[in-house]
Amino acid sequence: MKLSIEIEFLISVVSAIKVTGHAESKNKKEQAVESEKSANTVVKTSEFTEILGSRQFVDKSLFLRWFISEGKDLYITGPSGLGKSTLLSMMRTFFTAQFHNDGTYTDPKTTKTRDFFKAPSRFDGTQTALKIYQHEDFFEKHFQRYCVIFVNLHPLKFIHDISSFEARLLEIVGTVFKSFKIPDRPNCREIKSLVDVYENMGLSLSEFDMRRVEHVSQFLNGLWSCFNKKCIVLIDEYDAILHALMSSNVTKTDSGLVFWEVHKVVEALTKHQAVLRALCVGVLNLGGAVASLADHIPHVHFFADERIPRYFGFSDSEVGTLLGSYGMASDRDSIVEFYSGYRVMSPRIGRVLNAASILSCIENKGVSDGYFKVSGRDSTFDVLFSEPVFGEKILLSVMENAEIDIALERTGVGVNRILDLSRQIRENAEFAASFRLTDSGMDYVFQYLLESGYFTIARGLELLNTTRATPRSVRIKIMPANLETKHILYRTLFASQFPLYSYRITPENIDVLGAALNNLSEASLREVMKSVREFSQGKSAEGTHLRFPVHCVNRLMSSGKVKIVEYENAIEENGKVVALALVNLKNEGVVIQLERNETSIDTLSRMVREKYGSVFHIGKFAKVSIERRVLVALRCTCVDQCDMCFTLDSRSISNATCATYPENESLEKNLYLRKTEIL
Repeated sequence: MKLSIEIEFLISVVSAIKVTGHAESKNKKEQAVESEKSANTVVKTSEFTEILGSRQFVDKSLFLRWFISEGKDLYITGPSGLGKSTLLSMMRTFFTAQFHNDGTYTDPKTTKTRDFFKAPSRFDGTQTALKIYQHEDFFEKHFQRYCVIFVNLHPLKFIHDISSFEARLLEIVGTVFKSFKIPDRPNCREIKSLVDVYENMGLSLSEFDMRRVEHVSQFLNGLWSCFNKKCIVLIDEYDAILHALMSSNVTKTDSGLVFWEVHKVVEALTKHQAVLRALCVGVLNLGGAVASLADHIPHVHFFADERIPRYFGFSDSEVGTLLGSYGMASDRDSIVEFYSGYRVMSPRIGRVLNAASILSCIENKGVSDGYFKVSGRDSTFDVLFSEPVFGEKILLSVMENAEIDIALERTGVGVNRILDLSRQIRENAEFAASFRLTDSGMDYVFQYLLESGYFTIARGLELLNTTRATPRSVRIKIMPANLETKHILYRTLFASQFPLYSYRITPENIDVLGAALNNLSEASLREVMKSVREFSQGKSAEGTHLRFPVHCVNRLMSSGKVKIVEYENAIEENGKVVALALVNLKNEGVVIQLERNETSIDTLSRMVREKYGSVFHIGKFAKVSIERRVLVALRCTCVDQCDMCFTLDSRSISNATCATYPENESLEKNLYLRKTEIL
C-alpha cells in the first residue's frame, strides 16, 4: 500500500514536471513572439527612454554636444513630426541631476540613467553605447550636472478667452515650480516657501498676475542657491499661443496682453544668471505682431544651418537602415519618393525625411495613398507632414511691409498656376491673384508656408465659406519683408515641394531623355516612358513635365540641349514660360524646363551688350519678353546701392542714371539686372 502511494506520488511529480516544463517552454515561445511583435511595433511617443529600445530609434545624441558648444540660446523651428519633442526628452534625461529630499544628488557615475547612454538594451538584444558616450570628456562634464527646467506651452493651445489664458499660464508655471523636490534647509527656505504657495494655490489669480515674473526670478535664484547648479531651460511648443489665438475669442486688445505676458515669463526663465543655456522648439517663426516673443532668442529653421538637419527626422541612409530592420528594404524607393523629404543645404545629408511620415508608412506596411487623403494626388504636393496642424485654418501671415493679397479657391490644381503665382510673389511688392487648389492642396501649401519658418504669424483669418462640401474662397495677406525674403519664400514654398527635377518635353529635346533613363528607378522609368509615349502620340500637350532624380541632372545638362538659367530667371516668349530654373542644383529640388529656343536670352544679351558693352551680368533678371516693352530695374555698385531704371524694347535702350556718380562713370561700374516689370 505504501509502495503504491509512493509510486503514485512519483508519477504525479513527474507529470507535474512535464506539464510545468511544457508550460515554461510555451511561455518562452509566447514571450519570444510577443517580444518580436513588440520590437516591430511603431512606438507612438516622444519619450526618449521609451523609443530607445525600439527599431525606430535613430541615434541623434551628438546634438547634446552641439547644443552646449553652440554657446547661445536658440529657437529652432521645423514641421510637426520631425522629432523636436524627442530631442528635448533626450536632453532632459541627459542633463537632469537626480536630487534627493535632503538636497543631495546621486553621483552621475552610478545612476541607472547612465545605462540609457552607456549600454541601452536594444530590440535585438544588443547593448551599443550611444555616440555621445564616446565623447568621454564631454559626457563626464555634463551628464546629470544641471537643474533642468522643462516648460511645455501646449496647454496654451486650448485657451478661449483671457481668463482661460491666465489659468493655463498659472498652471504651466506652477507645474515647473512643483517639479523640484526642495529640501528643508536654511539656504532653500525662500524657494521652498514659493513652491508651497503654488502647491496650495494660496495666491488669487489677480495677485499671482501682478507678481508672476518676480516669482520666476525668485525661483531661479532659489534653485541656484539651494542646489548650487546652473539651469538648462527647455521649452516645447514655444509657438502654442499663436495656434490658440487663431480660433479663440481673445480680443485684439487682450491678445496684446497675452503676447506680453508669455514673453515676460519666457524672458524671465531664459535671461537669468542661473541659466546656462535655453532651447525652444516649435513650428512657426515668431515676429510681426508677436515679435516680442522672439526678441531675446535667435531663431533658426532646422535646415537653414547645415549643422542642424542631421539631428532631425531621418536622412536617406537612416531610412534605408530603418526599413531594412523592419524587412521593408524593397519598399525604400517608393516610400522615399512618396514622402519626398526636405532638401537641406549640406550635400553630406542630402535631405531629411519626416520621422512621423516614415513611421506611419511602416505601420501601414507600405505607402498608403490614404495618408494624404487625396485621390489622384498631384506630385507638387508630395511633401512631408504627419498631420496638417491647421487643416481648416488659413492664417494671416505677416512680415514687415508690402501687403500681398491672395484669393484662394478650393476647386482645382495646376503646376503652371503655382509657378505663375510664385513669379508674382517674387516680382511684385503688391498684387492680387486667384490661386486654385484642391482641398488637400490648399492645406499643404499653407502648412508648408507656415512651417517654412520664413513667415511670421499674426492673428486673423477670414473664411468666406466654411462648408466643407462646397468650394470656398479664402483671403489671406502675406507681407514679405524684402525682395530677398520673397525669393526665400519662392524657394521654400515651391522649390522644396518638387522632390525631383522636372523637364518639359518638346520635339527638340525628346531624344535627350534617353541619356538619363538608365539612372531612374523602375517606378520613375515607367512614369517617364508613359509621358514620352503620350506626348509622341499627341495625347498630351507640349510642356508636359517629367520628373528626374537629382543624380540625372548632369547628364541632361551635358547633352547641350538643356539651357540652365539662374534661380531668379524666368524667360517668357509670347506670354509663355519657356525656361525656368532654381538656385543650388546640388541638393535642392529644382524645376528645369527645357527651352524650345534661345532667341529671348540671346537677343536681350546682344541688345544690352551693344549699348553698354560688358558691364552687365546678363542672366540676373526675373522675367523678360522681347515682344513687349519692359522696365528693367538695376542696382548700382555705388555706396548707396541705389536703384536705376531704363526702358527696353526691341529697338533701343534708354540711358540709366545714378544720383551718386556721374552718368558715364556709373555705367562703367558693375551693374546687374535685378528684376523686370512689364509696363
